[in-house]
Formats: sequence, C-alpha cells, structure tokens
Amino acid sequence: MKLNLFSCVFILTSFFLFGQNEQTEKISKSINTDLSAANKNFEKGINSFDLKSCLDNAKKAYEFVVPAYNALQKDNCQKAADLIYEMKSEIEAAMRMDEHEHAKMYLAKAQKLIPEAFYEHEVCMANGTGDLAIAELNQKQRLLEQQQKELEMQRSKIKDQLAKQQLAEQKLIKKRFITKNTEALEKTVQALNKSLEACDCNKPIEKDSKNFKALNTKSLDEIKLYFLEITKQTTKTYMATLDECDD
Repeated sequence: MKLNLFSCVFILTSFFLFGQNEQTEKISKSINTDLSAANKNFEKGINSFDLKSCLDNAKKAYEFVVPAYNALQKDNCQKAADLIYEMKSEIEAAMRMDEHEHAKMYLAKAQKLIPEAFYEHEVCMANGTGDLAIAELNQKQRLLEQQQKELEMQRSKIKDQLAKQQLAEQKLIKKRFITKNTEALEKTVQALNKSLEACDCNKPIEKDSKNFKALNTKSLDEIKLYFLEITKQTTKTYMATLDECDD
C-alpha cells in the first residue's frame, strides 16, 4: 500500500513538473516571438520615409514589447525585464516626437537593446536547464547577425551616396559641355555673319532655335553628336550662302 501511495505521488509530481516545464517553454517561445516581431517593426520604423510611418511602426513594436515585459517578470528574469523596460521607455520617447529623425533615433536605441535582451532571457532560462553554454553560443550568433545587418545597411547607404555623387558629377559635366559648346556656336555664327557682311552678302545665318535645356535629358554622347551635327550644318549653310552671293 505504501509503495502504491509513493508511486502515485511520484506520478503526480512528474505530471506537475512536466506541465510546469511545458508552460515555461510556451512562455519562453512567446517572448522570443514578441521580441522578433518588435525588432521587425523597429527596422521598418528606422527605414521609414515619413514621421507617420515611423510612429505607426513604433506603436506596433510597443504592442509586442509590453507582453514580453510582463511575461519576463512572471519568469523572474529581472535582467531581461529591465532591458525590455528600457526598450519600452525608448519607444515611448519615440512616440512623443514630432520630428522624423528624432523618432528614428529613439527607435534605433531601442533596437540596440534587442540582442542583449535575447541573451539575458536565454541565460535566465538556461540557469534552470543547464544550457548556459548553448545560450551563450546563440547570443554570439545573434550578435554576429546584428553586426552583419548593420554592415549591410552601411554598405547600402555608401552605395546610394556614390550613385548620387556620380549622377551629380555627370549632370555637372553635361552642363559645362553644353554651355561651352553653345557659346562656341554663337561665336562661330557671329564670325560667319561678319564674313558674309564683309562680302556684301546680306543673308545672315540664323542661330539654331533648339532649346538647349532639353539636352540635359540626353546622354553626353548624344549631346556631343548634336553639336557636331549642328556645326557641320552651320558650315554647309555658310558655304551655300557664299555660293548664292557669288551668283
């Protein structure tokens, strides 16, 4: 009878511990899911193009951070909970901003707390399961992934800046080329007309009426070809006018 009673107590205790571990695992997964979702909204808010979009993503991130904070307090993971509380404060500060750049700045500060919060949460969970080494490895992996993401963002920004710089340089080169050739063409027409006038040939060459501003939309090669052709045409017109005057 004592053996049966002991067996029943053991079975009930096992079921209780199993149920408790299962519940803890569910809460842990829920926290990880909430923090991952918050991180995605941080990313969207930081990369937003206007204040409204930034604040909308801040609000969504906040909705995931609050339940994660409450769950961590229940798990007695104080260090992780403190980090989430700090993260929550940064989001609240972002949502009070009326300037886009300031709101993004606070969201960036909140996002930087994500890897450490993951780490402290895993350490807290591992202390009860003996998986501290695994938790540390996972944290290192997350830190490396975060660093890789930051490097990719920096690379993308530098690439965009270089592209804008090259475009600006190309525009400047085209502008200078158009100005230089326009002035040269005008001087050529004036010189040819003086030559015709000196020959008592009162048939001046008309200047090209093309809108030179439209050339800005063309490539540099197309612009060079245009001025080459118009110079040839001006010369032909001059020679033809001389022939007419000679007759």
